[in-house]
Amino acid sequence: MKKKRTIIVIVILILLAYISGQLNIKKSAKNSEKTSGSTKAKDKYTTSKTKYSSLKYPAKIEKDFLDAKSDNNKASETTMINIEAPHTKKWGNTPGNILNHGFFAFQDGYLYFNSPNLIENSLLKSSYPIYRTKEDGITALTSLKAIDAPVYINLVSEWIYFCTTPNGELYRMKINGTELEVISTTPTSNLIIYDNVLYYIQNNNIYKSSINNLQEKQLIVEKANYFTLSEDGKNIFYCSFDNNSYKALSNSYGNSIYSIETNGKNKKQIFTSSNDTNIESIFVYKNYLYFTPVVWDKTTMSVKSHIYIDKLDYTSSNPTVEEYISLFEYDFNINLYENYLYYTKTNFNVPSITVFRRNLDDNSEEKLTVDNVYFLSSGIFCFDDKVYLTASSDFPNSSKYCNSLYCLDFQKKSILQNKGLKMSLSETYEE
Repeated sequence: MKKKRTIIVIVILILLAYISGQLNIKKSAKNSEKTSGSTKAKDKYTTSKTKYSSLKYPAKIEKDFLDAKSDNNKASETTMINIEAPHTKKWGNTPGNILNHGFFAFQDGYLYFNSPNLIENSLLKSSYPIYRTKEDGITALTSLKAIDAPVYINLVSEWIYFCTTPNGELYRMKINGTELEVISTTPTSNLIIYDNVLYYIQNNNIYKSSINNLQEKQLIVEKANYFTLSEDGKNIFYCSFDNNSYKALSNSYGNSIYSIETNGKNKKQIFTSSNDTNIESIFVYKNYLYFTPVVWDKTTMSVKSHIYIDKLDYTSSNPTVEEYISLFEYDFNINLYENYLYYTKTNFNVPSITVFRRNLDDNSEEKLTVDNVYFLSSGIFCFDDKVYLTASSDFPNSSKYCNSLYCLDFQKKSILQNKGLKMSLSETYEE
């Protein structure tokens, strides 16, 4: 009996030992699985973190930004890489700014521009960057990749589209200065983008291309010197490539105005002036054209001094030209933004430039004057209530560098001045 009890106790001990072993094995496996999962999660986080940390800005962009920031106490902390530009507008630039060669463009609170006159000793440079500042023209100055004199600048979402001079290649690049792409090597001018379609001139013909298919272009009309678009983007108004007596001494714009739909249909001749007249600009507001016919005086062999901005109802069956605004001098610049027509007058006796703003709905007018400047170094460029221009006060002391960028705010009745970029001859922007 005692022996039997001993056997039972041994069996029970064996069972307890087996059960305890199994429990330890399961616990060990569970701990191993937990440790393994933790390691995997940690590895995944580390990999993600390493991948994010490995992203680097292009050295040139980072250098340019830091250089600009150190030279400007008001520089923003935002780098070019971090700019987000949702595509919320139809125009890449305004038709009026493009008629002034599109040196300035505006998007999402930032001004993008090319103005060689702001750079000291600019004539000795072979290329110029597109600059970016906040809308005051001063704060957070940053330079992008240098290109041969960018003109006709258009902004569409994260892309900058532009042409170059003197060769006229058509390019685009990201608004952070990266991914420069050649769209066309054919000399291109008058580039304007509306509703994701590029309109431009090549070989005196107007073409259009979709942003989604830049290599395919459609001919709209032949023999055009320059053009503008209607407010709704459905019609093109252009000046024909004509021979006139002023051609040899002008930009040969021509003396006839035509319209055509952007699909290439319904071409109409709207207006023709005399052969001694050159139409130098066309602006469209509602059913009116505003343009400047410059008349060549055959007796004095010079431009007639008294010049007007003319007004014409292009929807009339018998359009009549009205002399709308007197400019007096040939030294003028014109632009149109929404319902405002802007134009300049230069006073050489008391060196100053006055920018006038005419409300085309009620004919009211206001003005702002920039003092101590002798002449404009650029056209005038308009965005909302602001006008941007570059002007010089280096006459008669031409050895002194005195070009400045001005921001005229018609809403605040204020004028801001950026006194130039003062860059050394050794500074380059090549990657």
